Amino acid sequence: MNKDNDNVEQLKEQLRSMPKVKDERSKNEIYRQIQLKMIEQEEKKQRKKRWVWIPAISTAACALLVFMVFLTQDKDRITQFEESSSSTAADEAQIETFESQENSIQRRDAEESAEMEKAGESDTSANDSSLQYQLEILPKEDIQQFALITTPAQYLVPVTFSKPDITEPITFQNSVREIDLAANGLQDIGLQHMTFTEEQQRVQVSVQDDFILEPDHTNKQLFDQIINWVFQDTEVNQIHFNQTNDFIDQINMVGDTYKLKGSGTAVYKQYQYNSQASAWLAATKIGQFESIDAALNEMKVSEQQYHVTSTIPSDAEIEIESSKDNTLSIRVFSEDIGQNQRTVNMVEAIIATANSFGYESVHFQIGYDQVGKYNLTKAVPTDQQMNVIYRGANRP
Repeated sequence: MNKDNDNVEQLKEQLRSMPKVKDERSKNEIYRQIQLKMIEQEEKKQRKKRWVWIPAISTAACALLVFMVFLTQDKDRITQFEESSSSTAADEAQIETFESQENSIQRRDAEESAEMEKAGESDTSANDSSLQYQLEILPKEDIQQFALITTPAQYLVPVTFSKPDITEPITFQNSVREIDLAANGLQDIGLQHMTFTEEQQRVQVSVQDDFILEPDHTNKQLFDQIINWVFQDTEVNQIHFNQTNDFIDQINMVGDTYKLKGSGTAVYKQYQYNSQASAWLAATKIGQFESIDAALNEMKVSEQQYHVTSTIPSDAEIEIESSKDNTLSIRVFSEDIGQNQRTVNMVEAIIATANSFGYESVHFQIGYDQVGKYNLTKAVPTDQQMNVIYRGANRP
């Protein structure tokens, strides 16, 4: 209790020591100031009430504006709907027509695509089947060998007739008639004017009176090559002419006997008289090359003046190996090598050339395991017949 009294006294003492506050304004002045304050407060209240109504009025105005816009757009939509309704049938007809045309185009495109695929497949198989081959393996007893010459008279074109109707004496008149000589630019040196009768290792030849051949160097050389070619696979080594003339008298005769010496080495190229004529393997440069290397390089050379084209690409790189089993191993590199007629011609020409040099088979390394009918994964035999003419039912 005493403590509380002490605090009160202390507070009183502090109040007495405070400075005196004296308001020198008059009562009227104080009243006027209080009145002004009250008026000012009243005006503030009035201003607040006015601002409260402004947002409400603005909101109502916006709502009215939106409603009017909606009514206008709705009216436009109704108008547009009424206008579009009149053309709906026409639009639907146009859409149906467009869809029909589009479907028709799609069907046509699908049909054309299918036809193109079929045509592509047909072309592929046609390309495979259209490859021409100038070598065949036939039994020796079922063939008859013959030979023609090119135009101009320069090289030999060996021909093999399958399944000949052989009778004694042998004549080539019917055989020659099976080839269109003029269309192919080929010539018979005169064997169709002779008949041949075999007697073991000797052949009796009867020369007809209509056999006429100019005894120049080229004719004598070609005649010699042809006679040796015709009988190269037989045991015949002598030919006896029972009648002579100016030409026969000047060939390499010993008395009335002509001795065969073999067909000799040859470089095989392609002979084609013109674009409409058939292509034939031709034996060129007979007996002129002693090495297979030189002969293969000669096969790169075309001779347009004789209608003869190369059978190995001119840019080809050739590597040769000869094995002990009479197999020629050859590597050929060229950008032109592929699944095409040109490569088939090259393979066959190499086979024929190798055969003329005494090789029994050829092992190819050209970047392909199969070219046309030739399986190149193994050695290919060289003992094959060239430029085969099939007779009747014997045609494959």
